Amino acid sequence: MAGETWSDGEYTGILNAGSRFFLRRLPSGRVLLIHNEAHDFRRNLVAKLSEDDGVTWPKPLLLDDAENPERSISYPDAAVDADGRIFVIYDRGRNTCREILMAQITEEDILRGVLTRQDSYSGRIISKAPVPADQAKYESRKESARKWRAEYLEKLVP
Repeated sequence: MAGETWSDGEYTGILNAGSRFFLRRLPSGRVLLIHNEAHDFRRNLVAKLSEDDGVTWPKPLLLDDAENPERSISYPDAAVDADGRIFVIYDRGRNTCREILMAQITEEDILRGVLTRQDSYSGRIISKAPVPADQAKYESRKESARKWRAEYLEKLVP
């Protein structure tokens, strides 16, 4: 049965800024990868298609870019409708802009590396927090989480 055993992880050469990615086999048989194609911070959110089960990822389609780390882009997720349109959601500036954005693309858009259809788009804001982020509260919660993780790990490894 598939998935019962796993091989050791290995370097793929796919850039990632330490953020979640999205990976799925599409009805066409191609594999869709959406990830941050950067190593320094969460920027350059791209969609790629592989026709050889992830061995190669030809031309990327840039969905969004972040000008600076405060506007970082991350946590993509996607769904495909019966017509083959791919709907992508992701966040931008989790602790600054506090926006959720959406892209509507097709496999053809990704293969060409540009939006080709009139109804394709990216970077559309679909949700925005109504108040600015409380940076002091964020830093306090981050420090609490860091301490909790440190204490938890100490208990695991004597």
